[in-house]
Amino acid sequence: MDGEGLSGRKAVVSGAGNGIGRAISLALAGAGADIALWDIDAGSAESLSEEVCALGSECISVETDVSDSYAVERAVSETVRRFGSIDILVNNAGVCIVNRFLDTGIDEFNKMMDVNVKGAYLVCKAVLPLMCSQGSGRIINISSVAGKRGYEYYAIYSASKFAVIGLTQSIAAEFAPCGINANAICPGTVHTPLWREPLEKLGKIIGKSPDEIWEGYMGDIPLGRPQMPEDVAEMAVFLCGDGGRNITGQAINVCGGQQVY
Repeated sequence: MDGEGLSGRKAVVSGAGNGIGRAISLALAGAGADIALWDIDAGSAESLSEEVCALGSECISVETDVSDSYAVERAVSETVRRFGSIDILVNNAGVCIVNRFLDTGIDEFNKMMDVNVKGAYLVCKAVLPLMCSQGSGRIINISSVAGKRGYEYYAIYSASKFAVIGLTQSIAAEFAPCGINANAICPGTVHTPLWREPLEKLGKIIGKSPDEIWEGYMGDIPLGRPQMPEDVAEMAVFLCGDGGRNITGQAINVCGGQQVY
């Protein structure tokens, strides 16, 4: 999409500072949107804001814990005070912890559910009244192929990402009369530095090196390469633009042909 495709739109991206969130933020700015960069790591969001502003977009960085309702309300207020509206919401903030199911502690369970599910719920709940009053809006929730198929040692992560898809479909149905589109993007294996820690943990569980596990993942992808964050970002831009105006309630894979249900 060219630099005018989303001109004048005001976007929020959570978990914006790194990986997929960073790529989506830059892609939306490249398409002309102004961006509110939400991240629990204020430094990463602030650093990215310089790159976004260099693309000609207005930009703010907001330190936000999406699992905290008060923090979310403050972030929405700050964003609206600066931009006046929120036209696009990308719920990208998430965590992935791998473990044997019987070894998964309640703290690990709560962390994934708090960020991945509760976070999406809280942010949508805070932003939807504004979108309804505007009579329009685009919501994108980042799920995963693990939200369509359960994978060994990813039980709770998969459960959280299944929940994100269900949340998205329900919001799409309920808020369609308000002119709001809601979709989920389901990335496959994405090449980001954030994968290293889960791979190292998984390696200890199954007795393989992270590189061996990564090679195994690549063998499951017909196109033979991992998804880059930019691949996911391009889908997000498409869904937010005119091409996505009649797409809602969908969970769209960006996975290089990886087999999912």
